[in-house]
Amino acid sequence: MTTFCYCLVDRGDGRFLDMAAVSLAFLRDVHPANPIEIVADQETWEFAKNRNHSLLRDANEWRVQDCSGRAPVEASRFLKINCRRFVRGDMVFLDADIVPLRPFAPSLRSTTKISIARDAWFIEHPATWPAPPARWFDEMGWTRPHTYFNSGVIWMRDESWVEQLVEEWGAKWRAFSVQTGIWIDQPSLNASLASRESGTELELLSTRWNAPITAVHDTLAGAAWLHFLSDSAKTVLPLWVERHREGHPLSPDERRAFRRHPYPWREVGRIRAHMQTRQYGQIVRTLGRKLKRNS
Repeated sequence: MTTFCYCLVDRGDGRFLDMAAVSLAFLRDVHPANPIEIVADQETWEFAKNRNHSLLRDANEWRVQDCSGRAPVEASRFLKINCRRFVRGDMVFLDADIVPLRPFAPSLRSTTKISIARDAWFIEHPATWPAPPARWFDEMGWTRPHTYFNSGVIWMRDESWVEQLVEEWGAKWRAFSVQTGIWIDQPSLNASLASRESGTELELLSTRWNAPITAVHDTLAGAAWLHFLSDSAKTVLPLWVERHREGHPLSPDERRAFRRHPYPWREVGRIRAHMQTRQYGQIVRTLGRKLKRNS
């Protein structure tokens, strides 16, 4: 049975713990029986225990790792890159800002070892690389893959092929971080995948399983897992996180309603948001309210 995994480093106000709790509640709705594990550093584990955080009860297991001497952002990326080493069996890594709406059921080939979706930029600009990654790859002397992948959701088998990929990913991440002073993990992952694109082991994951909320309607329309891109103030996610913190998490009925009508924006009066999701009735009602206020 596939295991779902979050990697958490939260040494501050508990925001990432609360965000993961929101995501996990949606995930548990659609996968009530699958193991859900959390990989965290010792400080985050202690922080969660001191707060008696709900994740201590909602996750099946915590796998606590020693990240002493690493800054929070470095520790977070280290755990993400190496989570495959800590979790047994086939697994799906997901960022804490992923909201699952449907059971995870990608169409994988029998030879697939890893499956990962395109980054948001490549959804709308499939033939053009964004400027920062292109510059970083040139500076590092890395070969570019044909597309640029997003590491928010990664399906991985428990196989030596994936272990070798993780080893290379970690080495490139360390080299990139030393040279640039930036701890992000995605460039080094893409550099590691570049030499593996031509094989059958790497499979492109449908964007519906990692759909950025900034994407155009055609992407969001069939989304099964929404990627909120952290808790941007323009989405419902920070509201849900705050409710969880205050002891009033979303109810099953509220989550069920959102799954029926996924609507990632907070401001219900935003006409552009309604246009993108083709909620034309909402546009009419919004305009009606505006006209009434102005009359």
